Amino acid sequence: MNYSQFESGRWSTPEVLPKEISLSKINYIWGHSLNFDGSVIYFTSRRTGIGGYDISYSMKTEEGWSVPKNLGIPINSKLNDASPSLSVSGDELFFIRCASMNDMEANGCKIMVSRKIKDDWSEPVELPEVINSGNVIAPRILADNVTLIFSSDKPGGKGGYDLYMSRREGDNWSEPRPLDFVNTSEDEIFTSIRFRGILLLYSKKDRNTYQLYERLIPEEYRQYKFKKIDFNLLSDYTGGGERLFLYDANTGEQLLERRIGLGQNTVILNEGRKYNMILQSAHGKRTFVSKEYDLAELTRSEIMEQEFSLVMPKAQEDFILEGISFSITEPFLSDTSEPALKNLTRLLKANSDFSVDIEVVMTNYQEDSVYSSNDLTEISIDSMITIFEREVPQYDVSGNVLIDSASREANESVTEDHGLNTVESVPEDSVVVTLKYTYHNDRTLMEGEALREYLLQEGIPMEQINITGRREEIEPGEKPTRYLKIRFK
Repeated sequence: MNYSQFESGRWSTPEVLPKEISLSKINYIWGHSLNFDGSVIYFTSRRTGIGGYDISYSMKTEEGWSVPKNLGIPINSKLNDASPSLSVSGDELFFIRCASMNDMEANGCKIMVSRKIKDDWSEPVELPEVINSGNVIAPRILADNVTLIFSSDKPGGKGGYDLYMSRREGDNWSEPRPLDFVNTSEDEIFTSIRFRGILLLYSKKDRNTYQLYERLIPEEYRQYKFKKIDFNLLSDYTGGGERLFLYDANTGEQLLERRIGLGQNTVILNEGRKYNMILQSAHGKRTFVSKEYDLAELTRSEIMEQEFSLVMPKAQEDFILEGISFSITEPFLSDTSEPALKNLTRLLKANSDFSVDIEVVMTNYQEDSVYSSNDLTEISIDSMITIFEREVPQYDVSGNVLIDSASREANESVTEDHGLNTVESVPEDSVVVTLKYTYHNDRTLMEGEALREYLLQEGIPMEQINITGRREEIEPGEKPTRYLKIRFK
């Protein structure tokens, strides 16, 4: 077994892996894979273990590859467990469990999945029949965490083993779609797809030997675009029990709940949604994180690094709370705000010795002189005073009106009266008051009152909270939002 890295447009000279990893006669040839950053290799061997073939792993270090370690139960069983594929977030492991296996073949195989809960793997669950028909081997979960590629000899293919793709929606998997842009009458088994999911690396039988091929993936077969969020979670409470929740910010649907730990964590958010992510401490006095990510128009996969804290609130320190929304044209709290509001209520009750300033901040202020949008529900009226001053004509020494730009209009009012020059009477100064109407969408004060009403109904004393509203400018190109700025006192 060899190891090579793609750097600066070229593959590095292959490195032969230690014999503890690459013992070919006791390893299953289709049973190895890497995690997405290439720092851990998983392989399938019968050298030691719980059953027949087991899954083991080795970590790449500065000194070389570590001594292989068996993944243990419940991943490995008394049957044959092989071909692991770790999700990019590191919290799911897909693999096959087979009735029989040797170094070249596996039969009676089904794809299983296990989820990591803190540091422990859950009891593996078999994927549904829509995927596990025929003999199914070599699963690969892609970086979007929902696209699965595998190989199967089920009827209806082009012959031998063919590659298929299925996508996960919630707990359901779509009908597998054959990758006919690579499938042939020969076996297509082993695949690897890089992080951004544009190129497919796969093995193909060619004159009785297998060769590695790389192929551009057609758009219709590519994984979803996604945002990979690597975040460092800090806290002054080390008792454990931190949890991550994901919600659809437009519908309120809960998409994910999982236990996490302090330190480095990863979550994958796919294109096409606006998300609300909540990070929660097990200890109610600690602050929480409510963060929105709008991926409705994501154009390419991205990696974001962030740092979040779950700590005891301190006087005069602000923390920002996203995930609060109101009805489009009225200052009513929307149902999708419920997760953030419940956590806010919990925090205020646990810290009842603090008083709190809460500011409703909007960043999508709009205004017009006419009612041009349904969002412009508010009206501000300004008085404008215009003074029209009478013009006083000027005369020369003979009593004639001077004709200049300042008195042209007055001169036109001069008439002959018995040969004398006279001027018609000019009215006193005129004052005209007009009203200027501005239609706008700043409902922050009323939204603040709606928030106050909610918190009062949840048992938060009126004297504990002071709520105001404010609008804030944003840079061009940034997406508008609503958020709460909270300061404990």
